[in-house]
Amino acid sequence: MPTRLDRDAVKRRLDDGDLRGLFIEELGWDHGGADVEAEAAGGRFVLEAVAHKRGMVAYRYAADPDAAFPDIPPARRSRRPSPGPSASTSSCTPRPATARCTGSG
Repeated sequence: MPTRLDRDAVKRRLDDGDLRGLFIEELGWDHGGADVEAEAAGGRFVLEAVAHKRGMVAYRYAADPDAAFPDIPPARRSRRPSPGPSASTSSCTPRPATARCTGSG
């Protein structure tokens, strides 16, 4: 049976900006993950991996306080390159809160 979420501890970690403690100590995620570097809108951005759980990684972006966050049109946002063709075929239709996927794995 999962342990009960301590809402006060979660609020404290959010107020303190302690994302690593939030994900690892309060939500039970695992340490690590790979940091990601991305280029967008003429700038380079480093996303620090905070924690991971079952293939999902939580990242932190530490912005330069003197720099403005770039205004990137949705169609031009940086995307992770696709892994290329594979033996399996699948298709996903994104929906507001779910994704419906079909195909062979």
